[in-house]
Amino acid sequence: MKKGKDVKIVIGKRVITRDELFKKKEEFHRAQARMPFEEKIAVLVQLQKIYASLKRGKGITVWKI
Repeated sequence: MKKGKDVKIVIGKRVITRDELFKKKEEFHRAQARMPFEEKIAVLVQLQKIYASLKRGKGITVWKI
């Protein structure tokens, strides 16, 4: 099995290296850290709504903002 930078990862129709994957992950986390607090809360509420729809509202609290 290949190790390190030679490893290729297939995501959908894209083929990327392991290093590219970790760089993209780091960029994503940095972008989320720069997001305004209000936007982070809006994303959280949206995730709560998705979870509540999956659980069909069984005791799930969705914040009202």
